[in-house]
Order: sequence, then C-alpha cells, then structure tokens
Amino acid sequence: MAAIGQGPPAATTAAEEAGPDTGLTAKAAASQAVERGVRECPGQADAARSETPVYPPMTPQLALAMRAFRNARYHEDREGFYSALGRWSNFTGIILGSAAFAGGVASSPVLAIIGGSLAAIISAGRLVFDFSGKAKNHLDLRKSFLDILAAAQIKSANVEQLEIDMIKLYK
Repeated sequence: MAAIGQGPPAATTAAEEAGPDTGLTAKAAASQAVERGVRECPGQADAARSETPVYPPMTPQLALAMRAFRNARYHEDREGFYSALGRWSNFTGIILGSAAFAGGVASSPVLAIIGGSLAAIISAGRLVFDFSGKAKNHLDLRKSFLDILAAAQIKSANVEQLEIDMIKLYK
C-alpha cells in the first residue's frame, strides 16, 4: 500500500512478480499475475475496456423483440420435431403394414400378426396424438411471433399493444 502523498503504486509486470528464480515461462507468469490482480503493463486494463463492445441500453421495445424472436425460434424447433415425428410414423406404418401384408401372402402368420399389430398401434398413435396438427399449430405460432417481431422493429411501435398481442397468442 502506498503511503499518503506518494500516489498510486507503480504497476509491475508479470515477469517482475514471478522473479528470476521461479522457472516460470512468461505465459505462466502472466497467468499467475492476472490471478493475483497484477497488470501486465500500465494501461492494459484500459485497453481491454476500450475493446469491449458497447451495446445500446435495453429498451422495452428491444426486450419485446428479443422475446418474440426467442419464441419464434422455439416454435420453429417444435414444428420441426412434430413434422419429423409425423413423417417417421407414416413411414413405419407403411413399412409395417407392407410387412403384415407380405407375411399374410407368404403364409407366415407370425410376421402378419406382429407387423399388423405394430402398424395398427403406430397408426392409432398418429391419429390420437395428431403430430401433423401440432406441427401446424407451431408453424402458425411461429408466424405470429415473427409478425410481432417485425412490428417491434418499427420505431413508432406501440410496445404495450404488442405485449398484449403476444400474451393473447398463449390463450
């Protein structure tokens, strides 16, 4: 600690802190010095601060746009998941139905029973869970959130009304 009237202590480099007898490389000495709070050279912290990007303040309009974008991305992912699930269930239903038919034609009752049962289960699941309907719902929600995002980009946007519109999408 500097005595009163002497000013701030002189900045030391990592090599000076490590000393000649430590056997540390310059990089290791620098990392240890950083852990102890020693600056590598005077003004290094100031230079690091000047390279940090300056972001605009978070406004209600920007916060709304970020939430709308995040929701649009979520619904895009859900749409893709349910679309893929619907396609795969269609594919497996067709394959298993064909296997059941082939088993019946080839007089293999075990293959016909297993294939037919699995095809029926998958087809029933596809009808009950309605994967394509869920995919369409998420597509519509994604479009709605992207509309809100586009409206939020306008400088004169009414943020309160857009917030209300976004809340209505969840009902």
